[in-house]
Amino acid sequence: HKKEVTYKCSRVVDQEAVDLEILDLTWKSSVASLESSIRWADGFLLLYSITQRFSFLEVPQLKTLIDQTKQNLVVPVVLVANKADLEIGRQVTTDEGQRLAKDLRCGFRELSVAEAVLAVEAAVLQLIRLVLDQQRPLPERRSYMLTVRHALTRKLTRSKTMQW
Repeated sequence: HKKEVTYKCSRVVDQEAVDLEILDLTWKSSVASLESSIRWADGFLLLYSITQRFSFLEVPQLKTLIDQTKQNLVVPVVLVANKADLEIGRQVTTDEGQRLAKDLRCGFRELSVAEAVLAVEAAVLQLIRLVLDQQRPLPERRSYMLTVRHALTRKLTRSKTMQW
């Protein structure tokens, strides 16, 4: 059994200095220790291996545990399919991964931790950006701005088509 490991480092993300604490958890941890780690975290990378279907099937339970522990707050989550270099032993298709990410309302990446350090970094950066966005006051949030922009566009389109 792999023990929990915490990594600490600092990064500059979009000209913003960010102190990271990354807790590497094994799914085999007790539910109680998983829950306390979930309470502590601001965002989650959920990893499964494309060569181990059971690891893919465990993801929804983990997401449910996150939602329950965070009391359905919107928490940034990125689903990561690992071992993309092992095409021969693949048990989970890319489509299945994308579908699950859509169902769970989270980001999705398929990569190989062993082969592509940059891809791993990109997945972590995606999560950091989501977390930072979450912590901004509402009007400054990217997602909020997008929502407002979509609403305005819809309104404008509607007013153009209406007969006055």
